[in-house]
Amino acid sequence: PKERLDTLYSDAMRGLAEAYPEDLEAQTFYALSLLGLSQGDRNVPTYMRSGAIALDAFEKNPGHPGAAHYVIHSFDDPTHAPLALKAAWAYGPIAPDAGHAQHMTTHIFLALGMWDDVVEANIRADAVTDRNLAARGLPQTDCGHYNQWLMYGYQQQGRYEDAEALLMGCYAQAHDERLPQGMRQGAAFSYALQRAVHLADTRDGDGAPAHSTLEFPEGAIVPRMLQAWGDGVAAVHRGDMETAHASLAYLNEHEETVPADWVSPYAPVWRGTLEAYARMHMGDGEGALAAAHAAAEYEASLPVDFGPPIAAKPARELEGEILLELGRAEEAMTAFSLALGRTPNRIHAMVGYGMAAHQAGHADVAMEVHEKLGDLLKNADPGFTAMGGGTH
Repeated sequence: PKERLDTLYSDAMRGLAEAYPEDLEAQTFYALSLLGLSQGDRNVPTYMRSGAIALDAFEKNPGHPGAAHYVIHSFDDPTHAPLALKAAWAYGPIAPDAGHAQHMTTHIFLALGMWDDVVEANIRADAVTDRNLAARGLPQTDCGHYNQWLMYGYQQQGRYEDAEALLMGCYAQAHDERLPQGMRQGAAFSYALQRAVHLADTRDGDGAPAHSTLEFPEGAIVPRMLQAWGDGVAAVHRGDMETAHASLAYLNEHEETVPADWVSPYAPVWRGTLEAYARMHMGDGEGALAAAHAAAEYEASLPVDFGPPIAAKPARELEGEILLELGRAEEAMTAFSLALGRTPNRIHAMVGYGMAAHQAGHADVAMEVHEKLGDLLKNADPGFTAMGGGTH
Protein backbone atom coordinates (compact mmCIF):
# COMPACT_ATOMS: atom_id res chain seq x y z
CA PRO A 1 0.00 0.00 0.00
CA LYS A 2 1.14 3.52 -0.78
CA GLU A 3 1.19 4.57 2.89
CA ARG A 4 3.59 1.74 3.71
CA LEU A 5 5.78 2.43 0.69
CA ASP A 6 5.99 6.12 1.67
CA THR A 7 7.05 5.18 5.20
CA LEU A 8 9.72 2.78 3.96
CA TYR A 9 10.99 5.38 1.48
CA SER A 10 11.22 8.04 4.20
CA ASP A 11 13.10 5.63 6.46
CA ALA A 12 15.58 5.03 3.64
CA MET A 13 16.02 8.76 3.04
CA ARG A 14 16.55 9.31 6.77
CA GLY A 15 19.34 6.74 6.71
CA LEU A 16 20.90 8.48 3.71
CA ALA A 17 20.66 11.90 5.39
CA GLU A 18 22.23 10.58 8.58
CA ALA A 19 25.06 8.92 6.64
CA TYR A 20 25.82 12.10 4.64
CA PRO A 21 24.95 15.05 6.91
CA GLU A 22 26.73 17.60 4.69
CA ASP A 23 25.10 16.46 1.44
CA LEU A 24 22.26 18.87 0.70
CA GLU A 25 20.66 16.50 -1.81
CA ALA A 26 20.38 13.81 0.84
CA GLN A 27 18.91 16.34 3.29
CA THR A 28 16.35 17.77 0.88
CA PHE A 29 15.21 14.36 -0.35
CA TYR A 30 14.67 13.37 3.27
CA ALA A 31 12.69 16.59 3.87
CA LEU A 32 10.52 15.82 0.84
CA SER A 33 9.92 12.26 2.01
CA LEU A 34 8.59 13.58 5.32
CA LEU A 35 6.06 15.74 3.47
CA GLY A 36 4.90 12.61 1.67
CA LEU A 37 4.00 10.86 4.91
CA SER A 38 0.89 13.02 5.37
CA GLN A 39 -0.85 11.65 2.25
CA GLY A 40 -1.87 15.13 1.10
CA ASP A 41 -3.09 16.35 4.50
CA ARG A 42 -1.38 19.01 6.59
CA ASN A 43 0.22 17.25 9.57
CA VAL A 44 1.83 20.22 11.30
CA PRO A 45 4.48 18.43 13.44
CA THR A 46 5.70 16.42 10.43
CA TYR A 47 5.66 19.54 8.24
CA MET A 48 7.75 21.38 10.85
CA ARG A 49 10.33 18.57 10.87
CA SER A 50 10.56 18.74 7.09
CA GLY A 51 10.71 22.54 7.12
CA ALA A 52 13.55 22.64 9.63
CA ILE A 53 15.67 20.36 7.44
CA ALA A 54 14.83 22.19 4.22
CA LEU A 55 15.37 25.61 5.84
CA ASP A 56 18.83 24.57 7.03
CA ALA A 57 19.71 23.48 3.48
CA PHE A 58 18.31 26.73 2.03
CA GLU A 59 20.39 28.82 4.42
CA LYS A 60 23.50 26.91 3.37
CA ASN A 61 22.65 27.31 -0.34
CA PRO A 62 20.01 29.99 -1.12
CA GLY A 63 20.12 28.95 -4.77
CA HIS A 64 19.08 25.34 -4.11
CA PRO A 65 15.71 24.78 -5.88
CA GLY A 66 14.71 21.75 -3.82
CA ALA A 67 15.46 23.46 -0.52
CA ALA A 68 13.42 26.56 -1.45
CA HIS A 69 10.57 24.41 -2.77
CA TYR A 70 10.26 22.25 0.34
CA VAL A 71 10.60 25.20 2.73
CA ILE A 72 7.54 26.70 1.01
CA HIS A 73 5.57 23.44 1.18
CA SER A 74 6.37 23.01 4.85
CA PHE A 75 5.35 26.47 6.00
CA ASP A 76 2.44 27.42 3.70
CA ASP A 77 -0.10 28.29 6.38
CA PRO A 78 -0.80 31.70 7.95
CA THR A 79 0.97 30.86 11.22
CA HIS A 80 4.25 29.61 9.76
CA ALA A 81 4.41 31.39 6.38
CA PRO A 82 6.78 34.16 7.58
CA LEU A 83 9.45 31.48 8.00
CA ALA A 84 9.32 30.82 4.24
CA LEU A 85 9.09 34.36 2.87
CA LYS A 86 12.78 34.51 1.91
CA ALA A 87 12.45 31.18 0.12
CA ALA A 88 9.35 32.44 -1.68
CA TRP A 89 11.16 35.54 -2.94
CA ALA A 90 14.08 33.37 -4.07
CA TYR A 91 12.31 30.46 -5.75
CA GLY A 92 10.84 32.25 -8.78
CA PRO A 93 14.21 33.60 -10.03
CA ILE A 94 15.89 30.25 -9.28
CA ALA A 95 13.66 28.46 -11.83
CA PRO A 96 12.17 31.07 -14.20
CA ASP A 97 11.12 28.52 -16.82
CA ALA A 98 9.29 26.26 -14.38
CA GLY A 99 5.64 27.21 -14.09
CA HIS A 100 5.30 25.34 -10.83
CA ALA A 101 8.18 27.30 -9.30
CA GLN A 102 6.51 30.60 -10.20
CA HIS A 103 3.20 29.43 -8.75
CA MET A 104 4.68 27.80 -5.66
CA THR A 105 5.86 31.12 -4.30
CA THR A 106 2.21 32.13 -3.96
CA HIS A 107 1.58 29.42 -1.39
CA ILE A 108 3.35 31.82 0.96
CA PHE A 109 2.03 35.05 -0.54
CA LEU A 110 -1.59 33.84 -0.26
CA ALA A 111 -1.07 32.60 3.29
CA LEU A 112 0.04 36.15 4.18
CA GLY A 113 -2.63 37.95 2.13
CA MET A 114 -0.11 39.50 -0.29
CA TRP A 115 -2.55 39.77 -3.19
CA ASP A 116 -0.44 41.75 -5.64
CA ASP A 117 2.29 39.12 -5.40
CA VAL A 118 -0.25 36.29 -5.72
CA VAL A 119 -1.50 37.80 -8.98
CA GLU A 120 1.88 38.62 -10.50
CA ALA A 121 3.43 35.22 -9.76
CA ASN A 122 0.45 33.24 -11.09
CA ILE A 123 0.42 35.33 -14.27
CA ARG A 124 4.05 34.25 -14.75
CA ALA A 125 3.17 30.63 -13.96
CA ASP A 126 0.28 30.59 -16.42
CA ALA A 127 2.48 32.17 -19.11
CA VAL A 128 4.89 29.22 -18.82
CA THR A 129 1.97 26.80 -19.14
CA ASP A 130 0.61 28.62 -22.18
CA ARG A 131 4.01 28.52 -23.89
CA ASN A 132 4.20 24.79 -23.31
CA LEU A 133 0.66 24.29 -24.64
CA ALA A 134 1.45 26.38 -27.73
CA ALA A 135 4.48 24.19 -28.40
CA ARG A 136 2.05 21.23 -28.56
CA GLY A 137 -0.36 23.08 -30.84
CA LEU A 138 -2.94 23.58 -28.08
CA PRO A 139 -4.73 26.80 -27.08
CA GLN A 140 -3.89 28.67 -23.89
CA THR A 141 -5.69 27.73 -20.70
CA ASP A 142 -7.88 29.76 -18.37
CA CYS A 143 -8.49 26.77 -16.08
CA GLY A 144 -6.44 24.78 -13.66
CA HIS A 145 -4.54 25.31 -10.46
CA TYR A 146 -2.60 28.45 -11.40
CA ASN A 147 -5.65 30.16 -12.84
CA GLN A 148 -7.78 29.30 -9.81
CA TRP A 149 -5.27 31.09 -7.61
CA LEU A 150 -4.98 33.95 -10.12
CA MET A 151 -8.76 34.42 -10.20
CA TYR A 152 -8.89 34.44 -6.41
CA GLY A 153 -6.08 37.01 -6.31
CA TYR A 154 -8.02 39.21 -8.72
CA GLN A 155 -11.07 38.98 -6.45
CA GLN A 156 -9.07 40.00 -3.39
CA GLN A 157 -7.79 43.00 -5.33
CA GLY A 158 -11.38 43.97 -6.15
CA ARG A 159 -10.83 43.14 -9.83
CA TYR A 160 -14.06 41.23 -10.37
CA GLU A 161 -14.12 41.97 -14.10
CA ASP A 162 -10.73 40.30 -14.64
CA ALA A 163 -11.77 37.42 -12.40
CA GLU A 164 -14.98 36.85 -14.35
CA ALA A 165 -13.19 37.01 -17.70
CA LEU A 166 -10.82 34.28 -16.52
CA LEU A 167 -13.68 32.21 -15.15
CA MET A 168 -15.74 32.38 -18.34
CA GLY A 169 -12.63 31.56 -20.36
CA CYS A 170 -12.44 28.37 -18.29
CA TYR A 171 -16.11 27.68 -19.04
CA ALA A 172 -15.36 27.97 -22.76
CA GLN A 173 -12.38 25.67 -22.40
CA ALA A 174 -14.57 22.94 -20.92
CA HIS A 175 -16.40 22.93 -24.30
CA ASP A 176 -13.33 23.36 -26.55
CA GLU A 177 -13.27 20.45 -29.00
CA ARG A 178 -9.64 21.21 -29.86
CA LEU A 179 -8.62 19.89 -26.46
CA PRO A 180 -8.23 16.23 -25.53
CA GLN A 181 -11.17 14.83 -23.57
CA GLY A 182 -9.09 14.56 -20.39
CA MET A 183 -8.23 18.26 -20.52
CA ARG A 184 -11.89 19.17 -21.06
CA GLN A 185 -12.92 17.05 -18.07
CA GLY A 186 -10.25 18.69 -15.95
CA ALA A 187 -11.44 22.09 -17.13
CA ALA A 188 -15.02 21.23 -16.13
CA PHE A 189 -14.02 20.36 -12.57
CA SER A 190 -11.80 23.45 -12.41
CA TYR A 191 -14.71 25.61 -13.56
CA ALA A 192 -17.09 24.20 -10.91
CA LEU A 193 -14.59 24.99 -8.15
CA GLN A 194 -13.62 28.43 -9.49
CA ARG A 195 -17.28 29.36 -10.08
CA ALA A 196 -18.24 28.56 -6.48
CA VAL A 197 -15.39 30.70 -5.13
CA HIS A 198 -16.29 33.53 -7.53
CA LEU A 199 -20.00 33.55 -6.68
CA ALA A 200 -19.19 33.49 -2.97
CA ASP A 201 -17.30 36.78 -3.29
CA THR A 202 -19.23 38.64 -5.98
CA ARG A 203 -22.73 37.76 -4.67
CA ASP A 204 -23.89 38.18 -8.25
CA GLY A 205 -27.04 36.15 -8.82
CA ASP A 206 -27.74 37.38 -12.34
CA GLY A 207 -24.38 37.54 -14.15
CA ALA A 208 -22.98 35.06 -16.66
CA PRO A 209 -21.32 32.77 -14.06
CA ALA A 210 -24.58 32.38 -12.14
CA HIS A 211 -26.35 31.00 -15.21
CA SER A 212 -23.46 29.06 -16.82
CA THR A 213 -23.47 25.46 -15.67
CA LEU A 214 -21.99 22.23 -17.01
CA GLU A 215 -23.23 18.67 -17.43
CA PHE A 216 -21.42 16.21 -15.18
CA PRO A 217 -21.79 12.41 -15.14
CA GLU A 218 -24.00 10.96 -12.41
CA GLY A 219 -20.98 9.65 -10.55
CA ALA A 220 -19.19 13.02 -10.47
CA ILE A 221 -20.67 13.89 -7.07
CA VAL A 222 -18.07 16.43 -5.91
CA PRO A 223 -18.26 18.75 -8.96
CA ARG A 224 -22.05 18.36 -8.90
CA MET A 225 -22.08 19.46 -5.25
CA LEU A 226 -19.83 22.41 -6.00
CA GLN A 227 -22.10 23.41 -8.86
CA ALA A 228 -25.20 22.97 -6.69
CA TRP A 229 -23.68 25.20 -4.01
CA GLY A 230 -22.94 27.90 -6.58
CA ASP A 231 -26.44 27.56 -8.04
CA GLY A 232 -27.97 27.87 -4.58
CA VAL A 233 -25.99 30.90 -3.47
CA ALA A 234 -26.61 32.73 -6.74
CA ALA A 235 -30.32 31.90 -6.43
CA VAL A 236 -30.48 33.32 -2.91
CA HIS A 237 -28.92 36.56 -4.06
CA ARG A 238 -31.54 37.00 -6.79
CA GLY A 239 -34.42 35.86 -4.59
CA ASP A 240 -35.07 32.54 -6.37
CA MET A 241 -35.72 30.43 -3.29
CA GLU A 242 -37.12 27.47 -5.24
CA THR A 243 -33.73 26.91 -6.88
CA ALA A 244 -31.94 27.62 -3.60
CA HIS A 245 -33.95 24.95 -1.78
CA ALA A 246 -33.45 22.44 -4.60
CA SER A 247 -29.68 23.01 -4.37
CA LEU A 248 -29.77 22.63 -0.59
CA ALA A 249 -31.74 19.39 -0.94
CA TYR A 250 -29.09 18.03 -3.31
CA LEU A 251 -26.31 18.86 -0.85
CA ASN A 252 -28.25 17.26 2.01
CA GLU A 253 -28.88 14.13 -0.04
CA HIS A 254 -25.24 13.59 -1.00
CA GLU A 255 -23.33 14.86 2.03
CA GLU A 256 -22.96 11.42 3.58
CA THR A 257 -22.16 9.60 0.35
CA VAL A 258 -19.64 11.96 -1.24
CA PRO A 259 -16.56 9.97 -2.36
CA ALA A 260 -13.34 10.73 -0.53
CA ASP A 261 -11.01 13.17 -2.24
CA TRP A 262 -9.19 16.39 -1.37
CA VAL A 263 -12.30 18.59 -1.34
CA SER A 264 -14.95 16.19 -0.01
CA PRO A 265 -14.31 16.97 3.71
CA TYR A 266 -15.88 20.36 3.02
CA ALA A 267 -19.30 18.93 2.10
CA PRO A 268 -20.78 19.81 5.54
CA VAL A 269 -19.51 23.38 5.15
CA TRP A 270 -21.14 23.74 1.71
CA ARG A 271 -24.43 22.47 3.09
CA GLY A 272 -24.23 24.58 6.26
CA THR A 273 -23.34 27.86 4.58
CA LEU A 274 -26.05 27.47 1.93
CA GLU A 275 -28.59 26.72 4.65
CA ALA A 276 -27.46 29.85 6.50
CA TYR A 277 -27.84 31.99 3.37
CA ALA A 278 -31.32 30.60 2.73
CA ARG A 279 -32.51 31.05 6.32
CA MET A 280 -31.20 34.60 6.44
CA HIS A 281 -33.02 35.48 3.23
CA MET A 282 -36.25 34.09 4.69
CA GLY A 283 -35.89 36.21 7.85
CA ASP A 284 -34.78 33.42 10.17
CA GLY A 285 -31.73 35.19 11.59
CA GLU A 286 -31.22 32.89 14.57
CA GLY A 287 -31.56 29.78 12.41
CA ALA A 288 -29.09 31.24 9.92
CA LEU A 289 -26.64 32.01 12.71
CA ALA A 290 -26.92 28.49 14.12
CA ALA A 291 -26.25 26.94 10.70
CA ALA A 292 -23.27 29.22 10.03
CA HIS A 293 -21.83 28.66 13.50
CA ALA A 294 -22.07 24.87 13.20
CA ALA A 295 -20.38 25.01 9.79
CA ALA A 296 -17.67 27.32 11.16
CA GLU A 297 -16.94 25.05 14.12
CA TYR A 298 -16.65 22.06 11.79
CA GLU A 299 -14.45 23.96 9.32
CA ALA A 300 -12.16 25.00 12.17
CA SER A 301 -11.52 21.31 12.85
CA LEU A 302 -10.10 20.85 9.34
CA PRO A 303 -6.50 21.67 8.37
CA VAL A 304 -5.99 25.15 6.94
CA ASP A 305 -6.50 25.17 3.16
CA PHE A 306 -3.44 25.07 0.93
CA GLY A 307 -4.93 27.81 -1.26
CA PRO A 308 -8.20 29.61 -2.01
CA PRO A 309 -10.96 28.53 0.38
CA ILE A 310 -12.30 25.10 -0.59
CA ALA A 311 -15.43 26.01 1.34
CA ALA A 312 -15.93 28.80 -1.25
CA LYS A 313 -17.43 30.96 1.51
CA PRO A 314 -15.47 30.63 4.77
CA ALA A 315 -18.10 29.77 7.33
CA ARG A 316 -16.68 31.89 10.15
CA GLU A 317 -16.76 34.92 7.86
CA LEU A 318 -20.41 34.22 7.06
CA GLU A 319 -21.13 33.87 10.78
CA GLY A 320 -19.63 37.33 11.27
CA GLU A 321 -21.77 38.80 8.51
CA ILE A 322 -24.94 37.35 10.04
CA LEU A 323 -24.01 38.63 13.50
CA LEU A 324 -23.40 42.05 11.99
CA GLU A 325 -26.80 42.03 10.33
CA LEU A 326 -28.38 40.99 13.61
CA GLY A 327 -26.81 44.02 15.31
CA ARG A 328 -24.38 42.01 17.45
CA ALA A 329 -21.27 43.98 16.51
CA GLU A 330 -18.89 42.87 19.29
CA GLU A 331 -19.58 39.20 18.56
CA ALA A 332 -19.18 39.92 14.85
CA MET A 333 -15.74 41.42 15.51
CA THR A 334 -14.70 38.19 17.22
CA ALA A 335 -15.98 36.05 14.34
CA PHE A 336 -14.25 38.20 11.72
CA SER A 337 -11.03 38.16 13.73
CA LEU A 338 -11.10 34.36 13.77
CA ALA A 339 -11.87 34.33 10.05
CA LEU A 340 -8.90 36.58 9.31
CA GLY A 341 -6.66 34.28 11.33
CA ARG A 342 -7.44 31.52 8.83
CA THR A 343 -7.58 33.74 5.70
CA PRO A 344 -5.41 36.84 6.29
CA ASN A 345 -6.38 40.01 4.39
CA ARG A 346 -9.41 38.39 2.78
CA ILE A 347 -11.39 41.41 1.61
CA HIS A 348 -14.89 40.44 2.78
CA ALA A 349 -13.59 39.55 6.24
CA MET A 350 -11.61 42.78 6.40
CA VAL A 351 -14.62 44.89 5.42
CA GLY A 352 -16.82 43.03 7.87
CA TYR A 353 -14.31 43.50 10.67
CA GLY A 354 -14.10 47.23 9.95
CA MET A 355 -17.89 47.60 9.83
CA ALA A 356 -18.30 45.68 13.07
CA ALA A 357 -15.64 47.80 14.76
CA HIS A 358 -17.40 50.96 13.60
CA GLN A 359 -20.78 49.77 14.88
CA ALA A 360 -19.25 48.68 18.18
CA GLY A 361 -17.73 52.11 18.70
CA HIS A 362 -14.09 51.16 18.06
CA ALA A 363 -13.35 54.07 15.73
CA ASP A 364 -9.58 53.59 15.87
CA VAL A 365 -9.85 49.96 14.74
CA ALA A 366 -12.30 50.87 11.99
CA MET A 367 -9.96 53.57 10.67
CA GLU A 368 -6.99 51.19 10.72
CA VAL A 369 -8.95 48.67 8.66
CA HIS A 370 -10.12 51.41 6.30
CA GLU A 371 -6.53 52.48 5.61
CA LYS A 372 -5.37 48.92 5.03
CA LEU A 373 -8.25 48.26 2.65
CA GLY A 374 -7.26 51.36 0.70
CA ASP A 375 -3.88 49.78 -0.01
CA LEU A 376 -5.23 46.29 -0.73
CA LEU A 377 -7.89 47.61 -3.13
CA LYS A 378 -5.76 50.21 -4.93
CA ASN A 379 -6.25 48.36 -8.24
CA ALA A 380 -9.96 47.59 -7.72
CA ASP A 381 -12.54 48.03 -10.47
CA PRO A 382 -14.18 51.47 -10.61
CA GLY A 383 -17.24 51.35 -8.38
CA PHE A 384 -16.11 48.16 -6.64
CA THR A 385 -18.16 47.38 -3.54
CA ALA A 386 -17.78 44.73 -0.90
CA MET A 387 -20.42 43.31 1.45
CA GLY A 388 -24.09 44.07 1.05
CA GLY A 389 -25.49 47.57 0.93
CA GLY A 390 -22.83 49.05 -1.35
CA THR A 391 -20.11 49.55 1.23
CA HIS A 392 -17.15 51.06 -0.63
